[in-house]
Amino acid sequence: MKKWSIVLFLFISTINAREIIFVGVPIKAIKTSESSSDTKLLTDSEKIKVVITKEGENYYWTSRGDIALYPTTSGNYITYIAFNGAGYIRIVNLETQKMIALLPDELKIDNYSYVEHLTYRMGSFTYYGR
Repeated sequence: MKKWSIVLFLFISTINAREIIFVGVPIKAIKTSESSSDTKLLTDSEKIKVVITKEGENYYWTSRGDIALYPTTSGNYITYIAFNGAGYIRIVNLETQKMIALLPDELKIDNYSYVEHLTYRMGSFTYYGR
């Protein structure tokens, strides 16, 4: 009986395990409201990093309270859209990131691999990072 309990526990743990899909650390933040806009470069941004996880066929905005996400692909980007309207995360797909890394610096427009956009009241927060 003890062997079966251990096997069952390991099986359930495997089923419920979340896979980390993406982790990004913001470099630049833009705060926008109906009356103003502010852009700043971030130095200590590890605590506001973005994390996306996958459990089964479901995606979650883990760093923002496990909000359910819907992934959609278009060209070189994968966009994870929040079901509740809270925002989205757009990521440059891995193949494109590898191609950009091979380019000389003078041909690189920017060096961001994602944008995270959060709505807040009638304004928003947008983070760019890697």
